This record gives sequence, C-alpha cells and structure tokens, in this order.
Amino acid sequence: MRKLTYYTNFWLKYLTKSFDVKIPSENYLKKYKTDIDYYCKINNPFKLQDSIKLKDVNVLKNSGYSYDLYNILYPFKENLKFKFIAGDVTTVPPYPAFVKSRPIQGDNQNSVLLPLDSNRHFRFVKDKIGFPDKKNGIVWRGAAYQEHRLRFLEKCSKMDFIDAGNTAKSKSEEIPFAKPRLSIKDQLNYKFILSLEGNDVATNLKWIMSSNSVCIMPRPKFETWFKEGKLIPNYHFIEIKDDFSDIEEIYNIYKHNDDLCNQIINNANEYVSKFLCSKDILYLSRSVSLKYLNFIK
Repeated sequence: MRKLTYYTNFWLKYLTKSFDVKIPSENYLKKYKTDIDYYCKINNPFKLQDSIKLKDVNVLKNSGYSYDLYNILYPFKENLKFKFIAGDVTTVPPYPAFVKSRPIQGDNQNSVLLPLDSNRHFRFVKDKIGFPDKKNGIVWRGAAYQEHRLRFLEKCSKMDFIDAGNTAKSKSEEIPFAKPRLSIKDQLNYKFILSLEGNDVATNLKWIMSSNSVCIMPRPKFETWFKEGKLIPNYHFIEIKDDFSDIEEIYNIYKHNDDLCNQIINNANEYVSKFLCSKDILYLSRSVSLKYLNFIK
C-alpha cells in the first residue's frame, strides 16, 4: 500500500503539474543553515559541463530517484542546471552533484545529499512491543553479496545468541548461510537488531532506530540524508568492531543492562523524530538545492 500511494501520488502530480512550488524563505534558510551546510558543503562558485535540467530527467528510469528529484527541484525547473548520480554512491564525484549517499570521511563536498529513493530508505515503524518484553538475542537478515556481510555470517552465524541468515538469491550457485527472510515485524521480537551496511548504507538502520529494539552495528562509513555521520556510538546505537571480534563481549554487557538499553532506544527515537515530517524534509532539501544553484557560475 505504501509503494502504491507513493507512486500514485507522484503520477497525479506529474500529469497534472500540481507539484508543491513553495521556495524556502530567507528566515527559513537562516534557521536551518547548519543543516543546509552539512548536506551541501560547497562554499565556492563552480562551473558544470554537460549539466541537465529537470525536464531531462527520465521518470521511467531510476524511478525512485527521479520521482524524488521532481518533487524537490520542481520550483527551480526553469533555471537550475545540475549533475545527478543515481544509485549507491560510495565515491566522491569530480564535480558537484546530487547524490543519495556519500563517504563520511574525507573531502566529500562534491557529494550534495538529497533524500533520494526515499520510499525505500525512509521506512519507520510503530513498535508495540516494549524492550523488556522482547527476546534476548541479536537478529539479522540481509542479502550477503558483500565480503563484509559474508565475513559476519562466517564468524557469527553459529553463535547461540545470534539469529542471522543470508537472503541473497542465485539460480546457479548454492547460497552460503542461507535462511528464510524474516519480516520487520518478526525481527522486532528481538531486543537487539544488527545493522550492516550493504553497497553503501544499511537500509534497515532507520526503522531499527524508530523501534523499541537496540541497534547494534560497526561505525558507519557512508551516509545519506539521515546523516549517519552524526550518530554517536553507544548513545544512538551500540558500536561493535568492524571484524565483529567483540560482538559476544558487547552483547553480554548490554543484555544485563535494561536501563542503558532503554536510554539508547530513547536517544535513537529522538534522533529519528527529526526525519518523520515529509514537508520538513521537502523544504529543507529545496534549501540545499537553492544553495547549490546559487554557487553555479
């Protein structure tokens, strides 16, 4: 139903040309300057070659990205020329471009974040199970096409406190560590839910942090509009090492400390609350686009 509503609403707007055209005011830009500057770190004028306008975006291709671009950029459709890279972006482009994701570390100013492919990435839950009523243990399900995910399964999937499985698909090869998919509802029965980055960010991070379960993960290396780079280890999530060597030790510490876990859950829920209003996200993303526009020569 969520996907149907998302796509139906877009096509109604697209066919009737009835997109919201509100442009952020000067007062709004001043109020949210810190956020705008985080998403768009450009501070010097730049030139673009082979740039496009909104009319050049094919809404039938990379639709999750294209639809969001239309919603965000529609007020600037006549005068904004831009670069845009769809997909899981893990490197910084040589020119300023709108992207969904970027590396957290290093000089990433050419990666201008917008809330793209939002229907897939911005999923939140209303968790009705309190933390004390959940099952002890860590749960993870995901497609393990990446080396670090396979390394986790090889090292941890046989531990008795971890329910982990590979949901990748292949017609020709046997899937290592394969297990059936678990719905989000089923995963919410566990006190601890593991979040593992895939090609870029972990898509389950947002809904875990909106739940009454504790997110446990290595420190993120990539970020999206969710500002994963601003998350504080052992405050918003429980941090484990990249090689998972301390996962049992860390689990044993936190499984006996409900007060500390509940504090992390509260901190995570508060962080998520800033990303729940679609209109706030729309106007802030337009503010980021406006800053980008103002630096083009």
